[in-house]
Amino acid sequence: SPMASDTERATTGAPQPDDDGDNPVRQALAEAFEAHPISKFLVALKQQVMLHEKKRAMLTDLFMQVSAKFIWHCLSSPLFRLHFTTTANLEVMAELMPFFLNWPHKDVKHLMSEAALYAGLHRFSVVTDYLVDNYRKYPELACAMLTKALVDNEAVLRPKQAAEFLQTFVELLRGRSLSRTGVHRMAVGIAIGLVADHPEGMCAYLIQREHVLLGEVLEQLHAYHESGTVKECIVAILARTAGAHYKALPELDGFVLRILDIAAPLLESEFVMFFPVLHRFANIGGKRVKHP
Repeated sequence: SPMASDTERATTGAPQPDDDGDNPVRQALAEAFEAHPISKFLVALKQQVMLHEKKRAMLTDLFMQVSAKFIWHCLSSPLFRLHFTTTANLEVMAELMPFFLNWPHKDVKHLMSEAALYAGLHRFSVVTDYLVDNYRKYPELACAMLTKALVDNEAVLRPKQAAEFLQTFVELLRGRSLSRTGVHRMAVGIAIGLVADHPEGMCAYLIQREHVLLGEVLEQLHAYHESGTVKECIVAILARTAGAHYKALPELDGFVLRILDIAAPLLESEFVMFFPVLHRFANIGGKRVKHP
């Protein structure tokens, strides 16, 4: 889809500028932004948004389009981006993002969706929480931003918050809301996040406290098991959760049965990684069955 391709382009980022300190364009931009800091523009924009929300001003489509286009241009160009992406500026951007995404004009939504990716706003809970609540409106953006948060060690997450992301992924998969690229991005993002155990303790948390959710994630991904990438990710997820932290608890019996239902294609293509998971189930779980 057009949105999927635009989102994919934004997630890859633009090429970085060269390090030539004598670049006259860079020098001119530095002087311009020193005289007219981006921070002043964003503060003024935030004030206008607040007045609009209090019905003390009426922002127009033209105002919103121009503002969105300027922000997008600054973030999509490496020469401009380094003057934009300060901590203070990004905090203001994160606060404004839900307002821009809620604006009815499609061009504003489109530009700010890409701007959110360029700016790395997945590190701000105000943005990720908004996308968790509004994933039906922005399925590809929600997938891209939430998976970036899972794999980015600079994104501060709690296991409970990451579990909310996974629940969002389940709903996106169940509703067939994503492109094939989006499904692959999601599967790889979940797997990489768990390989890094980000947030810390997430692997144990999933199998021991959110095993029902983990089973739903794996079942929904299994619908795409004809993809070798997805199968590898399913097995990696199982290896990092059940393969390392499974305990012989009665409440996990249902989870084991769900995994056995999807085991055949995983054994066929990913035997080396998947068989140890089944061995752990049989070894640890079998002891409980033998000695209740």
